[in-house]
Amino acid sequence: MLPRATEYLFERIAEKTEFKEIGMVVSFLEVYLDRVRDLGRAYFDHKNASGSEFPTINPQEHAEGMKGSSTRPRPLSAQPGRNLSRPTSASSLPRRPQSAGFHQPAISRTDVDDARKGTNNFEHQDLAIHETAHGQVYVKDLTLIPVENIGELTKVINMGVAMRQTHETKLNANSSRSHTVFSINVVQKDRRMPDADVISGVLHFVDLAGSERLARSKSEGKRFQEAVLINSSLSALGKVVLSLASDGKNKNHIPYRDSKLTRILQNALGGNSYTTLLTTINPSSDNYEESLNSLQFADRCKNVFNKPTINYIDPEKGSQDRRIKRLLAEITDLKQQLEVAKASAKARLQYQNEDLGLDGAPDVLKSADARAKEEAEKQAKAAAEQAAAAAAARLKKELEEKEAAKQKAKGMKDAFDQAKRDMEAREKARRTELLKLKDAHSLALEDLVMCKQLSEQTAQSQAEMYRCQSEQHLHHSRGILAEKVKQISNLPALMKENGEAVDFVNAGWTKRHETVKSNHTKSLKSLHDGLTQQNNNVKNQYNQWLTKKEDDLQKTIDEFKRHQREKGRELKEYQNELLAMFQLTGRLTRIIEDMESGVYPHGYHSGIRSVIIPQGVKPRPPTKEKFRKLFQLFGESNAKADIYDMVKGQGNADNISTSPPALGLESVDSRKLSPSPEPSSVREQFDAAAFVHMIVNT
Repeated sequence: MLPRATEYLFERIAEKTEFKEIGMVVSFLEVYLDRVRDLGRAYFDHKNASGSEFPTINPQEHAEGMKGSSTRPRPLSAQPGRNLSRPTSASSLPRRPQSAGFHQPAISRTDVDDARKGTNNFEHQDLAIHETAHGQVYVKDLTLIPVENIGELTKVINMGVAMRQTHETKLNANSSRSHTVFSINVVQKDRRMPDADVISGVLHFVDLAGSERLARSKSEGKRFQEAVLINSSLSALGKVVLSLASDGKNKNHIPYRDSKLTRILQNALGGNSYTTLLTTINPSSDNYEESLNSLQFADRCKNVFNKPTINYIDPEKGSQDRRIKRLLAEITDLKQQLEVAKASAKARLQYQNEDLGLDGAPDVLKSADARAKEEAEKQAKAAAEQAAAAAAARLKKELEEKEAAKQKAKGMKDAFDQAKRDMEAREKARRTELLKLKDAHSLALEDLVMCKQLSEQTAQSQAEMYRCQSEQHLHHSRGILAEKVKQISNLPALMKENGEAVDFVNAGWTKRHETVKSNHTKSLKSLHDGLTQQNNNVKNQYNQWLTKKEDDLQKTIDEFKRHQREKGRELKEYQNELLAMFQLTGRLTRIIEDMESGVYPHGYHSGIRSVIIPQGVKPRPPTKEKFRKLFQLFGESNAKADIYDMVKGQGNADNISTSPPALGLESVDSRKLSPSPEPSSVREQFDAAAFVHMIVNT
């Protein structure tokens, strides 16, 4: 989770560096034996030994350094003298491996021991916890390390984790004996506005040590003390969560100060923040009680509701300063207009006196001159009042234009949300189709395995049958041969009695023996040839069937891959076009904001006051070549709108048959198509040209 979160942060920073001034610092600490120890100090000492220095400051002091000065000081992560640079685009960031984890450099035990020795009194370190006047809790003298890229952040984490306190117990070979908190502090300011507000935010990654029962862990000595303090801090955390999850009557006191862990996480638990909890349980029955307690704690955490807001550095003072500056500017403008009117009236009166020769005029003319001056002052005051009224009317008009712009932006957002929902629906349909293809593939594989097993069983049964028949023929032949051998053994006695009979019998026996042997050989050969032919036929049939199934399976796989590539390419085009449209909308929004804040000058054309936008600021309108998919989507929507208008025109019919599948209407009731206050044509909601011109004009 930590690699993905940090990569996401650096990608967003790279996208906003053009118009945002962003600084990032990280810190790493552990709470061991109820003492707060600085794990990030090891990286600080390592860099300090190589010639680089990092300040140890508070987040409030770092945020204060970015506001209140026209020179706009750079953040700590961008101070001069550091030969590091942040990537200008997300493509230049190091990509995450498939395991989505950090690359772990080789850190030996000797390096860990050296880091512990190099850190001043690390084993007995206990940092103090303080609270600012604005209610922000921080750890005094905790090292804040500016980072420029993921590589530096990885080194900070790896060196800190190597120094974390772990030990072997009866239940775990590498048990964590401390709670760790890795914090990322991000401060940003708009580069285009020197007096812009400074926004800050902190992201905490907390790894809690697991609770353990002393009766099972058999902890003794120092391990026993560690287990007691771990359980104590976890109990304090449970009490805080229980107090936050209770009703309003019992929220008078939240026991944050019962433990240093809850004190450090005070703003993250019940303050201005989003909080996410990941609970790990064990399915073994031996760990039933621990798993149940963990789930109960997680259930209580679900009942805690926070109200996060944007964090401004001294927001009240900044808002009052801007308001005072605006009022002073208006007063100065009115005073200048009044002085100009007075000077103009005085000059006209003096010019008239010089023409009439009234320099040494009597009192009557002087009184007339005084009355003329009073009249001129009245006219100047009237002109000033008219200017104030005109300014008020202009302000009212600007407010109306701002409200109209908000309405247009809302319409654009609704259209974007609708496009997003359509894309999600298509993605869902694609996933459903993919699941169907996977199921069909699984069924085909199962059929192939069953057919293969059936073929093997058939071949085995036939081979067994042929073997039994061969053994029977062999046994019968051996019986006949034994009988003949017995007869031959009796031949000597018969030959003594009658030689001719013996010769006759011998000749007959030889002839019959040869006949039987020849018949037996032919029978065995025919049986062997038949069995071999039948086995070959079965084998060829099985190979042909298996080849056919493999070809079908390969075609199915190729079709699935082709479909997957097409869908992926189409989805990539949608993503690129939506991203381009989002960027275009962002640029138009910035132009509107600049128009509202008066960044661009004004001019008059044919008596009409207009805003002069510099060259290159106004973006080009979308084209069908650049937004091919979106225009295609709008074309399909227009086609659906035409069908819907055609069906709506037949509202007097009692029943309307099924619409084309592309419109997705099973049946339409004529009463539902009656006129309504909505627009008379659905085309107005899907007109691509109108949507594009609305964006450009805005």
